Amino acid sequence: MNAIEKKMVEILRTLRDHHGVTAVKTSFETEDVQLFELLRTMEIALTAGVGLLVKLGGCEAWTDIRTAKAFGAGSILGPMIESRFALEKYLEMCERSYSAEERTEMKFLINIETTDGCDKIDQILSAYNLNMLHGVVLGRTDLCNDLNTKDVDSAEILKVARELFTKVKEQSLRCLVGGGVTPKSAPFMQQLEGLIDGFETRKIVFTDYSKAKYNMEEGIRLALQYELCWFELKQQYYGDRFHEDNGKIKGLTQYSLS
Repeated sequence: MNAIEKKMVEILRTLRDHHGVTAVKTSFETEDVQLFELLRTMEIALTAGVGLLVKLGGCEAWTDIRTAKAFGAGSILGPMIESRFALEKYLEMCERSYSAEERTEMKFLINIETTDGCDKIDQILSAYNLNMLHGVVLGRTDLCNDLNTKDVDSAEILKVARELFTKVKEQSLRCLVGGGVTPKSAPFMQQLEGLIDGFETRKIVFTDYSKAKYNMEEGIRLALQYELCWFELKQQYYGDRFHEDNGKIKGLTQYSLS
């Protein structure tokens, strides 16, 4: 491991021990994650002693879920669920991808991130195979875009979150807040205490709220520091790759036909 990766491991261990973090997150949907990135994320997570959550590119993204399984993901997140049918298709895919024995150790979650998804939550949660679902993550960034507002921590979004999670809790499912989480989001979380079980940043999953609620702002800052390190690691890797053939190109230009 290089210096950046070692720093990331150190941050993760602190988050695990003191802030209720159990997994790092990577996404086929919003990040277009590449093989190198998935490999590095997996090794960093394993070294730090935390799990891996993979967000799929769609509710029936077979290649994504098979790749996630191959890399040992312990949690799968299905994006943009807006209907009962979409949830049923997603959970059917999860069931076909993992044996009954494997499913006992897996967590299957979904993103609700639009007004349609929130408005139809009763219908969505009537899925015949709901018993396979572990929890719901509220995606506040897309929800804000759908509502044509910018503040993910606003009273309007808080109201939506409270109404959504109240219904989700009636089904004994876990509730997490996602989307644009920063230290300024701490009061938003605190006003949902009793309803939420955790929250997530772009790269870090806080699933033990009983730990995460203490020194929450510090925990979120550490999560964002991990994220910064991740982007620095990506830039270093792809920068090196971008320049690695400079010598070959220079040597071959003498044979150019132009």
